[in-house]
Amino acid sequence: MVMCEPAPIPRRVEGQCGGPLQQLAPAMTDELLEQAALVRFRRKAAQIEARARQRGWDQALWEELLGALGYKHNTWPMRRVAELAPLKREEAFDARCRGALFGNRESSPGRNRGDEDGVG
Repeated sequence: MVMCEPAPIPRRVEGQCGGPLQQLAPAMTDELLEQAALVRFRRKAAQIEARARQRGWDQALWEELLGALGYKHNTWPMRRVAELAPLKREEAFDARCRGALFGNRESSPGRNRGDEDGVG
């Protein structure tokens, strides 16, 4: 199992930035938040890259996608679902999946060509 996630933020530290940030000039706050976002982005990119080296890019992105769908409190359970139901390479670019995700009704699962009501 890959341990790429950062440690949780301790309760005693969580939320203590609000006061000091309000005392900064808006330009300084913007710069600080931009730098923090860049650090977070790079950390997440490194985590995904580490996972991709072990499992391949398709699977790593599948796990991240499902983890993101779990929002804040269900990230790990959703990532575990992705591990238990791995994305098969031939499914990664399946036209029916693309259709379902991006709204192409002709290639949506359960819809046959010429079937106007969408019932297979």
